[in-house]
Amino acid sequence: MNRKRRGRSKYLLSIDVTIQKDGKTLPARIVCVRNKSNRKDWLALISTDMDISEEEIIRIYGKRWDIEVFFKSCKSYLRLVKECRSLSYDALNAHTAIVFTRYMMLSVAKRRDEDDKTICELFYVLLDFFFFFLHFLMR
Repeated sequence: MNRKRRGRSKYLLSIDVTIQKDGKTLPARIVCVRNKSNRKDWLALISTDMDISEEEIIRIYGKRWDIEVFFKSCKSYLRLVKECRSLSYDALNAHTAIVFTRYMMLSVAKRRDEDDKTICELFYVLLDFFFFFLHFLMR
């Protein structure tokens, strides 16, 4: 029933729908975008916040996807879940900090190998993240 937007839009299609669950109705918006890895394929993003635009939905999803990739890498490759068997809150916090530090070091090494740009900006971003994480741990 609905057709793709014409022109070079950031999204293919946007549809407002209502979702029914447990006798309640909830408004939602489905935004269809092209899959960057396969141009013939598309992805459907859904949002229940009707006040934000389609571009904002796409931007938020992109940021959340980066977080998902980060946690997947930490769990799969850096042993976030399997390496520490302690039930102590302090030990779990320390282990998480070590795993995140491993990830940051690997990210810096990967960037240094793939990109000829200076890593000063990346260093300051990691430094801010580190201080934020330390502040979080000290609470």
